[in-house]
Amino acid sequence: GSKGDGSGDSGGGEDRCNRAFSVILQDVEHCQYYANTSSVPPAGTKLSIALQKRLVAVDSSNTTIGNIPTSLNYLADCLSDGFVYEGLVTSSSAGATATVAVDFAPA
Repeated sequence: GSKGDGSGDSGGGEDRCNRAFSVILQDVEHCQYYANTSSVPPAGTKLSIALQKRLVAVDSSNTTIGNIPTSLNYLADCLSDGFVYEGLVTSSSAGATATVAVDFAPA
């Protein structure tokens, strides 16, 4: 006998909501956290994604860290479907341009 001919999983839009992703936050120096601290959250800081005027990364006290790039705007639909995204800051720097890199995954 021959084993398996592969299984097609067709689910359309659902799949992308289940994906982990890495992101460099935008406009960090214009967001609350930087305004409050003149700094960026250290690596290992837990963040989540919230939908405000646009998609943003927030810390545990709901302080905005940075904007999620518009290429990930589909996450707004995922959030409204009940998905929750949690992440950890992988690297950050408060140089000439503040940068915060985060790995997010569906919780």
